[in-house]
Amino acid sequence: MFCNHCGSKLEGTAAFCSNCGAPAGNTSPPTPPGYPTPPRPPAAPSSGGSAALRAIGILCIIFGPVIALVMGISRYLDVYSRTSSFFGSRDAERLALAALEQILPTLVLIGLLGVVVGIVLIVVGRKR
Repeated sequence: MFCNHCGSKLEGTAAFCSNCGAPAGNTSPPTPPGYPTPPRPPAAPSSGGSAALRAIGILCIIFGPVIALVMGISRYLDVYSRTSSFFGSRDAERLALAALEQILPTLVLIGLLGVVVGIVLIVVGRKR
């Protein structure tokens, strides 16, 4: 039998180690030097980060299209208010719609980007 504390060999029925004085209790041979210690099991991932990612993903899915919609309405109203005093309301509406048509692809991309980023964050949050 060997001492758990210092690794010295214990005499037959010794209650204490003669080298270091540690109690002989549960004794086993020491791990020889040079052998790697066994790897620790991986720590359980915390759900705090993954829940936050999912929440941010949901917000991106909601607010990406909303921001694009607000930008489109803002552009329409801006052009309409600037042109309605110079032209009639009918012509101002046509000009505002033409301005909206010009930026429509950009607005669609902004909305889709918000949705795609949101989906990616939710998927990454579930894998954690």
